[in-house]
Amino acid sequence: IDNLKLEIEQNGDMPNSVRKVLNNTSLTGIHNTIGNILTTEEKYVKALNTAIASNKNFIITKDEDAAKRAISYLKDSHLGRATFFPMSVIKERYIDSENLNILRNSEDFLGVMSDLVSYNREYDSIIKNQLGIVIVSTNMDSAVRLSHMIKAKYKIVTLDGDQVNVGGSLTGGSIYNGKSTVILKQELNHLESKANLLKLEEEEISKELLENTNIISKTEEKLFSLSKEKVSLKELLDTKNSELNSIKEKLDLTKKE
Repeated sequence: IDNLKLEIEQNGDMPNSVRKVLNNTSLTGIHNTIGNILTTEEKYVKALNTAIASNKNFIITKDEDAAKRAISYLKDSHLGRATFFPMSVIKERYIDSENLNILRNSEDFLGVMSDLVSYNREYDSIIKNQLGIVIVSTNMDSAVRLSHMIKAKYKIVTLDGDQVNVGGSLTGGSIYNGKSTVILKQELNHLESKANLLKLEEEEISKELLENTNIISKTEEKLFSLSKEKVSLKELLDTKNSELNSIKEKLDLTKKE
């Protein structure tokens, strides 16, 4: 968990140019990358990873001036290139109502990607611009069916990370599970949930251990008490045996008389 938090904090999967901009405290109006502000449910992680593969490292800025200052910094320092999304100019995009109604009538339609992610609402225009026109479906077959229904007007991603592109071309195959921020955050959430369950289990075991310790303590006290009683009874038995022997001797004398 600590390693994952450190990797997320250090933006390990980012290009050097993007990392330099984010870490430069002298630059104002710099928010974060698109990939860093998003989270989603586990079942949508691969779909999201595919949907933002090309734009996850785009930097969100307050306005165009902030973006221009950052570009000048990269240029002057020879640090490479980066893409910036000024919040002041980026407009929302969404599936048009006609096609959305068609999609909603199909069981292959799981939702629009922008509706399946969580983020700070101040970034609404940015996220809807990039993910408001991305459709999520179950698998490649269902994605192809949806694409035919809407005449291949929008990109469709599947839960396995495959996609049908605008125009109808297909992209898919084995998934490279690179350490993108989305994957890292999902892995972190999974491990934190597991850690919480283990902590609860530990608390239950500790409680049970304390109860058993109390039982052992009471049993030991009882055993000590019984041991003392045993010693006392043995002393009493010895005394009675001695008295018995004395009485027997007297009885023998009496019988002789």
